[in-house]
Amino acid sequence: MENEVHVLYRIATIEDRIRVPPEKLGTDVTKALRAAISEQMEGVLNSRLGMVRVRWTGSCTYRN
Repeated sequence: MENEVHVLYRIATIEDRIRVPPEKLGTDVTKALRAAISEQMEGVLNSRLGMVRVRWTGSCTYRN
């Protein structure tokens, strides 16, 4: 099959709650969130998405 397409990567937006450690609360919010997201989400196996890889394309949003 010459025209067969293999999808290696899929871009998805994941919404979740991320815990920021107390020692990071006095630092820049964006840096603290990015570090926490990378630590908690990078390499996670998701049954629907597969292996999660965190890639930053801009800013992260957060809600109080």
